[in-house]
Amino acid sequence: MSKKTPLTRWLTSAATLLALGAPLAQAQSLDALKADATTPGDVLTYGMGYNNQRYSPLTQINAHNVDKLQPAWVYSLNNPQGQESQPIVHNGVMYVTTFNATMAINPLTGKQLWKTDIELPQDVFKYACCGILNRGVAILDGVIYRVSLDAHVLALDAKTGKQLWKSKAANYQDGHAMTSAPLIANGVVMTGIAGGEYGTRGFVDGWDPKTGKQLWRIYTTAAPGDKGGNTWPGDTASKGGAPTWLTGTYDPELDLVYWGTGNAGPWNPQVRLGDNLYVCSVIAFRPKTGEMVWHYQFSPNDPYDYDAT
Repeated sequence: MSKKTPLTRWLTSAATLLALGAPLAQAQSLDALKADATTPGDVLTYGMGYNNQRYSPLTQINAHNVDKLQPAWVYSLNNPQGQESQPIVHNGVMYVTTFNATMAINPLTGKQLWKTDIELPQDVFKYACCGILNRGVAILDGVIYRVSLDAHVLALDAKTGKQLWKSKAANYQDGHAMTSAPLIANGVVMTGIAGGEYGTRGFVDGWDPKTGKQLWRIYTTAAPGDKGGNTWPGDTASKGGAPTWLTGTYDPELDLVYWGTGNAGPWNPQVRLGDNLYVCSVIAFRPKTGEMVWHYQFSPNDPYDYDAT
């Protein structure tokens, strides 16, 4: 019997873990998403679990042998822009994104299984804030969900990459952009928005995973007449920022989603005197309805561009 190298042993272990993880993940159910942090044979959520802590309980690779790791394969993303995509791994397939494509890859060999390009308007790059990138996908019931730089949400068949639906969240020419990985909780696909530097109004959207229908929207600046609307002078909330450009977290037991909001706009706090709810805050809401349950604001009036995302 030939002696196994550390790399061979690692690949064998990875294959075993993928096989072990497959039965639970095969159903791709909401229960599988809830269990993601405790099933190291797959990665089904952004952050490797609803708590977004990116922690793995695996111990085979540790402080004593990590220096022995060697590259097993290299896959070119064929993209010169910044790469911030966190891979999703399910049933022996890895899903990775760039700003203009989604790829399915064999995680043990690096072989591309399929690639689906995104056609973007040529002028999107001069409007997009803040970085030409994408942070990854979400998965449920054999469907991959992602967003695009021109503020759309897309659903793709996980086996083939075929687009199932595409929904518009906002007009990118108004300064809105979408870069974060969606969050799926209690049967709803949720997405955030970027563009707080460009005089936009932040929000979180809830989408029907089957049809792409928009179910609800939470605006993250309080308009006149809304609760907290008196914390903005005049109509400044309509361009007040509070973007939601990083993926939130979810507590299944409480059925609450927690989402951070970003900087206020414009940067000069003197033109928007007041606490400016809900900039630089964490908001807690119900995934089924978008009902806001509570909020906590870290930086009232946000004079320093402190993102709380």
